[in-house]
Amino acid sequence: MNSLKKVLIPLGLFTLFLLIFNILSIRIIFIDTPQYIGVAKEFAGLDLSKVRATSSFVYGFFLGQFLKIAPFLLTVKIVNMSFLILNAILIYLITKRKESFLLWAFSPIVWYMAPFVSPILPVSFLFLLAYHTLKKYEENNKIINFVISSLSLGIACSLWSAAIYLTIFFLIAFFYDKKLLQFVLYLIPLIIGFSIRLLIDYTYLGFPFFSLITGLGSNLIHIFSKSSLTYEYYFQIPSFLSVSYLILLFLSLLIISVLISYKIYKLIKLHKMKEFWRENKKELLFLIPTSILFLYPPNFQFRYLLIITPFIIIFLSKSINKKELITHIIISLIVIGVLTFPYFTNQQDKLTEQDLNQIAKEYPNQSFIAGNSNYQYAFIFSTLYWNKGIKEFISFDDYNLSQQNESIFSRYELETKPKMNILKKIKLTFLYEKTDNRTYNDIKYLIIPKTEESIDIEVIEVNNLKILHPKIKIPPPPKEFKLVKEYNILDLYKKE
Repeated sequence: MNSLKKVLIPLGLFTLFLLIFNILSIRIIFIDTPQYIGVAKEFAGLDLSKVRATSSFVYGFFLGQFLKIAPFLLTVKIVNMSFLILNAILIYLITKRKESFLLWAFSPIVWYMAPFVSPILPVSFLFLLAYHTLKKYEENNKIINFVISSLSLGIACSLWSAAIYLTIFFLIAFFYDKKLLQFVLYLIPLIIGFSIRLLIDYTYLGFPFFSLITGLGSNLIHIFSKSSLTYEYYFQIPSFLSVSYLILLFLSLLIISVLISYKIYKLIKLHKMKEFWRENKKELLFLIPTSILFLYPPNFQFRYLLIITPFIIIFLSKSINKKELITHIIISLIVIGVLTFPYFTNQQDKLTEQDLNQIAKEYPNQSFIAGNSNYQYAFIFSTLYWNKGIKEFISFDDYNLSQQNESIFSRYELETKPKMNILKKIKLTFLYEKTDNRTYNDIKYLIIPKTEESIDIEVIEVNNLKILHPKIKIPPPPKEFKLVKEYNILDLYKKE
C-alpha cells in the first residue's frame, strides 16, 4: 500500500476525469447495453419490459443490487468505470512503475469502453487479478493467492460466456508444466465461482444451464455462420488478408497503444524476440490464442481488446522511456478525441429520452408497443426511461406473434445427414418460445422511432475497399394504428 500512495494523485485525477466523462457523455445505447441494464432493472424491481436473454444474468444481478440503493443510470456507469480504476491500481501494483499507470490511463481503449455497460470491464480486471495472484502464489506459496486466482477465473466465466474459452487458454498456458494434483485443486475454487451462474439461472429461470446454452449457442452460431460481416464497423472481412481487415488490425494496435508496433519492430531489429519469448512464455501462450480468437474476422470488435490490454500495458512498461511515454500520451489523446467524439455529439439517445418523458407526461400510466419491426426497441426504451410515468414497453415481435396466434420467435435445427442405409437419424431442435399467452388486445398505443427501419445490406467497393452499405426500407405501421403525434425523434400511434 505504501507504493500505491505514490500514485494517489494521478489515480484521483484519473477517477475524476472518468466520472466527468461518464456524466457528460450523452450516448447511452451501445452494443448489448439494453440487455444488461434491462436485467439489472429487473432484479432491482425497476423493469419496464420483458428481459432479453443474455450470455449471463450474473452481471445484471450484480448491477441490480446497486440500483436498489440508487436507481439511476449514473449508478450503473459508476459501477462499470470502477473496474477500469481497479485495473489501473492492479497494473501499478504489479509493475511498481508510474509509467504503467499512465500507459493505462491514456490508452484509447479505456476511454472507448468507459461508458459501456458490459461484463467485459469486470472480466478484464478478473483475468488480470487471476494472473497476478497466481504469480504471487508461485513466489510465496500462500494458498490464499492460489484460491483468489482460481476463484477470479470462475467468476469471470459466470459473468461472460466467452470467458470460458479464455479460461481454457489460461489453464493451458499456466498449468502445462505443473502437477496434475495442483491443476485439479485449482479447478475447485474455479468451479465454485462458476456455480454462481448456475445458481442464479436455477433460482430465477428454473434451469441451471439456461444462460450457458443461450450464450455459448449464440457464440457458436456467430462463429460458424456463413456470414463474416462485422456490422459494428460496416466492413466486410472475408479473410485475414483483406485490405479492410488489415486496416482494422492497425487500428487495433493504435487503440491500445501506438507503441506496440514500435516495440515489436525494436525487438526484431535487436534480435531479441527469442529472449522476449523465453521471459514471457506463459503470458504469450495465453495472449496469442486469445488475440487470435478476438481477431478472427467474424468475431472482431474493438471492445474485446480490453481483455488483453492490461497485459500489453505491463509488457510495454518494462522498457519504456520518457520520450516514448510522451509520444503515447500525445497520440492517444488525438485517438481518444476521434473515438469518443460521437459520445458527446450524437443526440439520438438524449432526444429519445426527452420524447419518452414527454409521452409519459401526456399519456400517463399507459403501456406502449415499442417499434415496428425490431424487438430491440422495447429494451432500448426501457434503458433510456428511468421515471415512473410509463407502465411498460412491449416488444413488437411479442405483439406481432400474439396477433398471428403464434408462439415461436425462432427455431434452430441440427440434423445428421447419413450417407448409408441407416434406420434412424438424429435431429435436434431448439426453439425460442413466448413465455405467456397474452394477446395485447388492450394495448392502445404504439411508439415508432422516425429512424425505425428494416435494413438490407449490399456490398459496394470504394477504392478497392469493400464496404457494407445499408439499403433502407421503412415498413408501414400496422394498419390498425394511426398517427397521433410526432415528437423530436419518436412518433406516437393509437389503435382505432
